[in-house]
Amino acid sequence: LEKELKKLGIKSFIGKGSKRISEKGQVLGCNYSAVHSVEKKADAIMFLGDGIFHSVGLAFSTKKPVLIANGMNETCELFSEAEREIFLRKRFGQIASAKNAKSFAIIIGTKKGQMQKAKALHAKELIEKEGKKAFLIALDLIAPQNLLGLKADVIVNTSCPRITTDDYLNFSKPIISVQELEIAFGKRKPEKFGIDEIL
Repeated sequence: LEKELKKLGIKSFIGKGSKRISEKGQVLGCNYSAVHSVEKKADAIMFLGDGIFHSVGLAFSTKKPVLIANGMNETCELFSEAEREIFLRKRFGQIASAKNAKSFAIIIGTKKGQMQKAKALHAKELIEKEGKKAFLIALDLIAPQNLLGLKADVIVNTSCPRITTDDYLNFSKPIISVQELEIAFGKRKPEKFGIDEIL
């Protein structure tokens, strides 16, 4: 792809990610460091892959136009403003639920590479400063059936960000990220919305 773009007179950059990334240019659902390493040099980001999950993450973590080059169906499309707005509406619906909530369950993932204890403790501190109840739950598999009977109004996820953005409809309670919790409590401006990353 880099060679083909060069033939068209388009300069491209393939970034090197953090130690969690094994290949140049690779992105994970929770880590866009390969893109961050070169994004200042680029006018747009091109994602080579299938689906929109990574495109959503790239659009919100870089704030640049994202082209999706899909080798499965041989298309190249721009991640549209309409898709961006739909995604934001869904997320801000979850954030609105947190504003009036009285109790929060903060999930810490115990899987290797997903445990973010400091982020969970930060969330707990934020919640308690608002005069609300917060408690921590450590889970290996973060799935709706493992949270049955949960006595909390809202779930704050500090593990895999994909659970919050992709699987939220599977949970009986609103599920938000720590960044979204900060927006709900006025500690982060809504325009600073982003996808949580594990770097």
